[in-house]
Amino acid sequence: MSDNFHPYRAIREALTQGYAGEPQGQRARHVTTLAALIRGIVASESTQVPAIAAKVSDGTHAESRVKRFARGVDNDTSTAEISLLPYAATPPKFKNLYERGS
Repeated sequence: MSDNFHPYRAIREALTQGYAGEPQGQRARHVTTLAALIRGIVASESTQVPAIAAKVSDGTHAESRVKRFARGVDNDTSTAEISLLPYAATPPKFKNLYERGS
């Protein structure tokens, strides 16, 4: 695994803590995209989508990640109340992002 995967997985696990079970369907895709965005912002130290996409390695082309992130940010059906309120109500507990293993 790349060094990028372990922090991404820790972020994704922290984001899924507030759900009763593993997110399914659209919610699972949203959590995956949000975790990748967070990891990309931290790794690139930038909020520009191309810079974020360059730092996220998920097996897809950088241009595909740019489009996915842009669509996620511009999504009209995903409002802050729906997408981010669960994390505000119960803030995720992040373990050491560079700790290897489960």
